[in-house]
Amino acid sequence: MSNSLPLETLNQRYQKRLTSLDSEVLNLVKNVEHLEIKLEETKRTLHVKESQIRQLESTISFSERGIAEMEDIFQQKIKAEIEHLTFSRSVESLKRKIKLIEEEKALARSS
Repeated sequence: MSNSLPLETLNQRYQKRLTSLDSEVLNLVKNVEHLEIKLEETKRTLHVKESQIRQLESTISFSERGIAEMEDIFQQKIKAEIEHLTFSRSVESLKRKIKLIEEEKALARSS
């Protein structure tokens, strides 16, 4: 009698081992499939987020251009207001001079 197990017992152990390995492989395949699904979902989410980032960058760029244009318009407005004030004061000053000259002429005629 030898120490070796009968062939039938070896086959059973081999079958159990195969069954165990098959089960492990099946579980690994399921895990891989699950992870691939998650990867695809994540990829779609990433594309959506990248698109949102591009939209925000575009909005920010547009806003920055809009802000720059508004600043330019405000500067032009301030310049126009300063010119208006300057011209208004000049006109008032000239009107006063004209009035003084007319009063001097009137005094000169009456003298």
